[in-house]
Amino acid sequence: EEIGENGETPEQRATAKTLSEAADIAQRQGLEQKTEEAAEQIEQNQVADANNQQQQAMQTLEQMLQEMGKQQERRQEELKRLLQELAQKIEALVEEQRDQLARAEEADGGALGVLEQPLFALRRRTMLVEAQAMQSPDTASAGQALNEAVRDQAEAVKSIRAMDKEGTTRSETDALAHLEAALASINEKKEQEQQEQRDQERFALREAYYGLADRQDVLIGILGQHEREEDYTRRDWRQINRLYKEKLEDREFDEEQAAIRKVATELGEKAGEAMVYQSLHRRMDQAAGRAENKLGDRMITDSVLDDQRAVSRMLRAMGDALDDTADPDKFKKDENQQEQNGEGEGEGEPQEPPLVPDLAQIKLLREMMIQLRLETQSIAEAGDVIKEAERKVKLAELAEMQRELKNLGEQLIEKLKEQMQGPPEQEPRN
Repeated sequence: EEIGENGETPEQRATAKTLSEAADIAQRQGLEQKTEEAAEQIEQNQVADANNQQQQAMQTLEQMLQEMGKQQERRQEELKRLLQELAQKIEALVEEQRDQLARAEEADGGALGVLEQPLFALRRRTMLVEAQAMQSPDTASAGQALNEAVRDQAEAVKSIRAMDKEGTTRSETDALAHLEAALASINEKKEQEQQEQRDQERFALREAYYGLADRQDVLIGILGQHEREEDYTRRDWRQINRLYKEKLEDREFDEEQAAIRKVATELGEKAGEAMVYQSLHRRMDQAAGRAENKLGDRMITDSVLDDQRAVSRMLRAMGDALDDTADPDKFKKDENQQEQNGEGEGEGEPQEPPLVPDLAQIKLLREMMIQLRLETQSIAEAGDVIKEAERKVKLAELAEMQRELKNLGEQLIEKLKEQMQGPPEQEPRN
């Protein structure tokens, strides 16, 4: 059996892989050659050519930096793999030690000798797993428990040779306790790593919502300077788009809105099956789609800006709902409840809670209800300023949203009730 992978820790493997990938990028894109050519071109006063080579070299370095930024992610992957591997191996050791203990308890004093070789082999396998666990600081506590088990197994071997049944069972009982402690340590570390990874992913999702809202606001700020009720001519449209060519990275207004819409769809996929989030994502996609279509028709009307403001508002609301900085424990308590609710399904393993916890959905639902009330109040206060036909359309939309929020609230309440009841009791196995 191999101990780890080339005797390296997860950190060392992650670092080696990251450096290797970064070096491959430099080699594939000829970084050394480009910098050398740039130096020669500067000496020959070929400034334009040198500038081009420098730009390409900078792009290569940027890609290398991006690759280096993946080291933490790779470290988590390596540690996750190590923890899973150790858990499986220690579980096997625990089962085998239980079997050895049962055989010792059942054996006559004079028949203990037949247990020596199996226990000796078990001790050797325990030593190998101990060595693997001691490779990483993250699993060293499990390694120490395994070391204690190795000592207990050695004492049990001595007792077997002395035909001491009481000493054998006592030492093997101690060995089993230490093996179970090692397994508990690994499982605790697995849970801790999963929690940290969920926190990082949730933070990244929250920042992505905020970042996309900022991007939408930039477009709103640009278009707000050119709002009018009439369509633009093709010539005028090209001119105003040209003004913001660099700011929008060569995208026209409708293309930028389409890009925002596409990223929003990707964020919706990351949010998973969170019903309130998916409801808001559908509404956001409709608003972004309307704005995109009108911009495609060279229109920058008040309705376009209204739809864009709605998109920005919904993006920020979804980011805010994921913000647990005021009380980080609230999300963790919610996740623990969801994990407990998942027990008993499948093979009895607790299900990993979703990226968007139920508490975030409740926060978002509350924000949507507040926004709905404000919009309803705004229409009421507008009076005759809004045309009757437009008023009917807006009121119909708000009524539809009110019904949808009602249904979402009922579904969330039902889900929470099920979680409070806990998982159904399983029939005892024969």
